[in-house]
Amino acid sequence: MNVTENLSVIQGNIEQACARSGRHPEDIRIIAVTKYVSEERTKEAFEAGIRHIGENRAEGLLNKQSHMQRQDGAVWHFI
Repeated sequence: MNVTENLSVIQGNIEQACARSGRHPEDIRIIAVTKYVSEERTKEAFEAGIRHIGENRAEGLLNKQSHMQRQDGAVWHFI
């Protein structure tokens, strides 16, 4: 499954959970955690519409930020 397909499934799950709990899907923030994920796969997530990206290794975060330096709107989380 590619990132776009996976994101669609996740968004559908969020919508269903929000409907059951009386919450709004727009109140939920998806953060793509990129531990063990390549720079290319991280960029694919960004291109699919994910703007919040989490990384737990400083070196991984810096490498991915450098690789995606032209991607305006990316919000990085050190987790």
